[in-house]
Amino acid sequence: MNRRTMMPNLSVCDYDICYHEAGHAIAIYLSGFQQQDVDIIPQVLGNGDIILGSDYMDTGYLDYTGLDEDQIAVKRFQKAIKVVTIYLCGEVAEREYSHAVSKLSSFDIRMVGVILEEEIVKDQRERFLKKCHAISIQLINDYWPAVVALAENLHEVKRIPAVVVKQIVEETIPPEVTAVTKHRYWPADI
Repeated sequence: MNRRTMMPNLSVCDYDICYHEAGHAIAIYLSGFQQQDVDIIPQVLGNGDIILGSDYMDTGYLDYTGLDEDQIAVKRFQKAIKVVTIYLCGEVAEREYSHAVSKLSSFDIRMVGVILEEEIVKDQRERFLKKCHAISIQLINDYWPAVVALAENLHEVKRIPAVVVKQIVEETIPPEVTAVTKHRYWPADI
């Protein structure tokens, strides 16, 4: 089903961006990382790249105090799953809405590549990426009403504070549903 039919008279490009950023916001909400403001206001990086939203690699610092090397490796792996999924959810939401992907996803794809290089053993990268992509698709499908609500709001106001992101998600998807479902997206046995 083309989700675009749910919203008549849209500016296609603007809504593609809104859905992309709403996908990231939903994934952060479910990840347990600190919720961030979400916006569609372009930012210019030092290297000249233009991005929207945030760099999710800095989301959720880990405390390794008292952990042995194996425990640290597990925590880093679990964080990598969440961060890659957050990056992929933008593309998945945008594709679900428009059946296409804009150039916005190129930054996200580069960041996923960096994470794969740094955190995942070479012969496991394809399997890891496929699993994260499957998680992203499931997450966006399960929370589609919240993605739509965030995208509509984002299109109207251009920036949504973190507290409002949480409010919109909880008004759209009951918190008791989220409490049960949010833990199934990032299994430890990938």
